[in-house]
Amino acid sequence: MGWNIRSNHRVAVYIPIVLYTTVQACVKMSIRPKIKAALIHSLHNDPGYGISFIDNFKAFRDDLELTDNWKKELAIREIYKGPMPFVWSPWDDDAAYPIASPEYDENYEWCEEIEDLCLFIQNIEDYIE
Repeated sequence: MGWNIRSNHRVAVYIPIVLYTTVQACVKMSIRPKIKAALIHSLHNDPGYGISFIDNFKAFRDDLELTDNWKKELAIREIYKGPMPFVWSPWDDDAAYPIASPEYDENYEWCEEIEDLCLFIQNIEDYIE
């Protein structure tokens, strides 16, 4: 059995490509959860760090301009698990045209501080591959 340069060359090229694409897939899979965990930590400890990070995503800022307040409220309800200065009323999943709750309107300053970060975390797959 001798060395066939053509077939060995194909293997030599194929293996690094497979390894490279496998590593790239692992990197893509592992970075999003790490960023999400860091953003959730920031959300519950010091939202300023997370907010300064997400400000770098133009696509997110563009989407944010078109986002209704009820979607922002829903993101806060789903993502934020820390202490709050109020209690949410029950969310109506069956509403044909959802609107922000009175609690959102009454506590707008508090909600405004974290709503962008909650929306980004909720939709992170749209902005980070």
